[in-house]
Amino acid sequence: MQGSGSAKNMTNDETTRPATVAGPTLPKQAGDIRTRWGWVEHTVWTERMLTRLETSEPTTVGYGLWDKVIAERNMQAAFWAVWRNEGAPGVDGQSVGQFAAQERAELAKLREELRDKRYHRQAARRVWIPKPGTTEKRPLGMPAVRDRTVEVALKQVLEPIFEHDFAEQSYGFRPGRGCREAVKRVEELLSQGYGWCVELDFKSYFDTIPHERLLGLIQQRVVDGSVLALMAQSLKAGVLEEMKGWEPTEAGTRQGAVISPLLANLYLNALDHQMVERGWEMVRYADDLVVLCRTREEAERAMAYLQHWATEAGLTVHSTKTRIVQVQNEGFDFLGWHFRGDKKWPRKKSLQKLQEKLRPLTRRTRGWSLGAIVAKANPVLRGWHGYFRESHRTGLSGPDGWLRRRLRAMLRKREKRPGYGLSSVMDKIAESLQGTVSVELESLTDQFTVLSEDHARVDLEVWQRVARAINQRECLRLRHQRFDGATGDYLWEPYHLAAYHGNWYVLARNTAAGHMETFALSRCRSLVKPAGTGASRERQRQGQQGKCELP
Repeated sequence: MQGSGSAKNMTNDETTRPATVAGPTLPKQAGDIRTRWGWVEHTVWTERMLTRLETSEPTTVGYGLWDKVIAERNMQAAFWAVWRNEGAPGVDGQSVGQFAAQERAELAKLREELRDKRYHRQAARRVWIPKPGTTEKRPLGMPAVRDRTVEVALKQVLEPIFEHDFAEQSYGFRPGRGCREAVKRVEELLSQGYGWCVELDFKSYFDTIPHERLLGLIQQRVVDGSVLALMAQSLKAGVLEEMKGWEPTEAGTRQGAVISPLLANLYLNALDHQMVERGWEMVRYADDLVVLCRTREEAERAMAYLQHWATEAGLTVHSTKTRIVQVQNEGFDFLGWHFRGDKKWPRKKSLQKLQEKLRPLTRRTRGWSLGAIVAKANPVLRGWHGYFRESHRTGLSGPDGWLRRRLRAMLRKREKRPGYGLSSVMDKIAESLQGTVSVELESLTDQFTVLSEDHARVDLEVWQRVARAINQRECLRLRHQRFDGATGDYLWEPYHLAAYHGNWYVLARNTAAGHMETFALSRCRSLVKPAGTGASRERQRQGQQGKCELP
């Protein structure tokens, strides 16, 4: 690294100017540097180079990097990184194992091509993967193994240079940082009274980054022509999709490329520093970001600035996914969590993603033993729980109950018994309530809620849990005798009785002619089994009070 007063900036606007928030430039001891930069490739970066990097200014540029990129030890370490990560073959069909079988010859050939400037980057193989919780799919570009090796070698040289400039509030795809640290920072801000949140989503961010502006940002720190040419070749290699052929990449950095996360962070680095300068608390993980504010007015100003910056940077803000919310009432989703008030729990898409992983393992027709299924499911559950273990207590009960029901249904299928089966608690209650029970309801004005078009006064948490219990047959199905004044007869209506957090809830459906179908949910004040007298007048009186019968 060397300072250069003649280093050029591609543009003078705020979207491409170099980082302005720099840390102290005091020299550090060698031992401390090794600790802080333990993640770098030490065959490339020596302690002396790291010391000079830490004391460099934002305008310092790097030159003489090409020899480090194509060095034998760097290329060897790069392939080992590719080998550890495995991955699918690229357009040439060569797998990691096939490359490894001829490792010495393949690396020597690759280094020779790079040294003689004969290296030609192949197009990436495009594959589409589903987005969890949606019907959309996300494109991935799978480079060939040899191209991945070159990308890793390039990244091992460039990443420390750009990492030194990255802002504190950026957490995505950075050494020693991740989702946990980003979530912790969000919780710290919420506890400090930041009650308003700006959720912003860039539409197809990775696929729309302008190449010229991105290369201009790279040139602000790297002036080695061979390295810049290799970077440009990587960006413009194109993609090859089955039945469609080769397609050029006029913009963007492909998801699936090794160096793509580093370039994505680099392009948003200017925004990170500008938000700090303006005093706004932003937390960003790659292209997912939230800005936490104390007032709505402050949130509106931050939203306006972000939209203006995105336009200037050639990016598009997703209008339907960008909004301002009050944390206490509405809450927001970030990195798999749903934050509301001072609590957090897994968001809906996180639950759906877990179920998508476990559903094939727990099909009722699965022929494996229960022990084998549990052994396969446990690593998924441990990983999921490891991330979401700090959830509010109600956030983990849903997936636990869902999995238990799936396993019960599997065992019942093998016993040629239908359904999911009642829980042991419900079995005991059903035995104790044989015959008729009297259900005394709470005051209609306080606890009775109706789900209709206006969605008036519905406790969604209770409603969803009770409805789920009914759908999964974890409730008692009752028939309620109601007196019909028009006909003078007693009518039986279907009711369901379900438990939630120590309370009993009755759910009834009203399908009277001429009325919109509604569902009534009411909490029970008491649940007792009356003593039968056998007298018709007593049965009639009990029916008017709300007699229920188990079918």
